[in-house]
Amino acid sequence: MARSSSSIKYKAEEKRRRAIILAIVLFFIGLAMIFAGTYAYYRSNITGTVSATITSWSFKANNDASSFTIALTPSQSSTTYNSTMAPGTSGSFTIALSTANSDLAADYTMTFSNFVNKPANLKFYSDSNFTTETDITASGYSITGTLNAGASTTKTIYWKWAYGNDSSVTTDNSSADKNVSFTVTVVGKQRQV
Repeated sequence: MARSSSSIKYKAEEKRRRAIILAIVLFFIGLAMIFAGTYAYYRSNITGTVSATITSWSFKANNDASSFTIALTPSQSSTTYNSTMAPGTSGSFTIALSTANSDLAADYTMTFSNFVNKPANLKFYSDSNFTTETDITASGYSITGTLNAGASTTKTIYWKWAYGNDSSVTTDNSSADKNVSFTVTVVGKQRQV
């Protein structure tokens, strides 16, 4: 059977269209390769290093960064046996704070808690004349402040167990032969720059 001339023409036309499309696609691929090669000729890799020095931080209470112990001993130690507390004695304790090896200032807070066997008539004061009473046993009581970088300060709490009278003797007697203790928590926090 003979092919019709229109069918042959159609196939020839289709081959020509495919050839043109293929030529156009190859042209754009070649063009893309030429431009890609042109832009890729110049390239540099540069590596840099970034560094910084971290500042020093140090906050200490009583020359220690983790814990300390203080004994409550009367300043009139000759009046009691082995420097023990008794009605009529008084004294003080000092907490030294330091940022001596720090490049940063510190905000500090001292709180007092866990009072064990505190005599009822034992009072705390903020002055050595025992005129300004400070209730360090009160919930929420704290001493706060700011310590500049490379500085130090001391905070002294004075105590006095006043010699009572006949009405306080029962309360005073109930404290005999007991050990007094409490916890001082000192928190030093970097002052915001």
